[in-house]
Amino acid sequence: MNLRKLSHVAVLLAVACEGKLTVDRGGAAAGSGGSAGTSGLAENAGSPEDPASTGADGGRDALGESDGIGGSGGSGGFVIPPDAGKLGRPCLPGGIVTESEGIAADIETLTRCDSGLACNTEGECVTPPDCQTSDGVCVVRSPVLDGTGYNVIVALAADDSHVYWLENWRHGGTMGPFAGVLSSYSIADRRIMTMATVQADPSQLALTTTHAYLSTMSSESDNGNTQLLRLPLSGGNTELVQQWDYYGIEPSFVAVGSQAFWSDGGTVYSMTSDPEAIPTPLNSVDSEAPPMVLAASDGVDLFYWLFADTSTPLMRTPLANFAPGAVGIEYPLGRGFALHGDGFFALTRAVPRVDLTPGRGIMLSRVPKNGGEYEAVRSLGDGSPRSLQILGDRYFFASDANSQTIDSFGHTTFDVRVSMGSLNDDAPPIRLIEHTMQSFDDVRFVATAHDLFWTDGKTLYQQPLPAR
Repeated sequence: MNLRKLSHVAVLLAVACEGKLTVDRGGAAAGSGGSAGTSGLAENAGSPEDPASTGADGGRDALGESDGIGGSGGSGGFVIPPDAGKLGRPCLPGGIVTESEGIAADIETLTRCDSGLACNTEGECVTPPDCQTSDGVCVVRSPVLDGTGYNVIVALAADDSHVYWLENWRHGGTMGPFAGVLSSYSIADRRIMTMATVQADPSQLALTTTHAYLSTMSSESDNGNTQLLRLPLSGGNTELVQQWDYYGIEPSFVAVGSQAFWSDGGTVYSMTSDPEAIPTPLNSVDSEAPPMVLAASDGVDLFYWLFADTSTPLMRTPLANFAPGAVGIEYPLGRGFALHGDGFFALTRAVPRVDLTPGRGIMLSRVPKNGGEYEAVRSLGDGSPRSLQILGDRYFFASDANSQTIDSFGHTTFDVRVSMGSLNDDAPPIRLIEHTMQSFDDVRFVATAHDLFWTDGKTLYQQPLPAR
């Protein structure tokens, strides 16, 4: 594959997978956040004395009437102080917010504080404690900043027992050299362990049941290179799986149990968990073929997107041999794509784009696994869709507000949100996080059975999930 097509593939993979190796473990997304169709390489403590029925974006008034987006409903007699949500001040009350950009939807907001703060049991906003000393909202990894540089968390992934993150060290005033670190956090005993270090720029992380796979980039040679590495989750040495003599390849990744599948855009490879295993190409290299991006697996077939000139169809092939066929599903006009049961879920626009008019609102949509049209499941409120994860019967999605503000330094900021809902009921989605940032790309999250782990790029937080 020539360098021009490789560059084209890198852009497509970054768009389709949001810069991460994507993971699917047979029907439910697990892995990084950030972020992507499936996840990948894919404040709930305390309350004010008199909670109100309004949220930050709007709410219901005392008679239960919706005031729509951007308004402020009645507070049932409780006046929210203008400095609520700030350090040392009362927490912002939770409640039901009705957002009506596109299609009206109820969103449940939690009692919360401003970005990076936690609400304590006295109803005041405080700096989150270290997770070693707290069972509520807490900090797993504190930011590191000194005279030489700062840390950047670039990927998250999780299994039943651990959370894993990949970070690098950015030297102040320069873009390199880079040094990457893969770390793990034991959910049960809250211990952090350094699993591996790499002398290159790490970018992606994904898991099988036995190994962590990570990609790194180096620009030291003429064209640079991209490497795919792996190491056992139980501990051991890092081994080189594959190297591309080109800087910027973004492999797309799917896991089926302990077996790994990935694509460099033109070739699909598989690899078992055996210590002496080597990558096995499933298809022959065709430099003229459209780029392909792996999407998911149901344990029998492998699904991937084919980025043709005029369409982006979903293809499927048996895991045992490469025999592709079209599914009859087109790439969704939104973000996120996750396999669950006998269907795919995606984040789409509640009101589609018309000519130059931007689409509005977020819709959870579903399409049968064997092909068909996307059908609306429910409206998810305002904003722009970003990424979708499904864990069990719960879905988690990231979005940002369509309106953007300028901070005191003149930087454009984004109101980033992560929300949770259930596929088994019609209860409003719960907005777990509302965080103001300068770049949406820094926000990554991964859900486990009882917690949400998320990062703003420098700090890694653990947040207990509310009961449904």
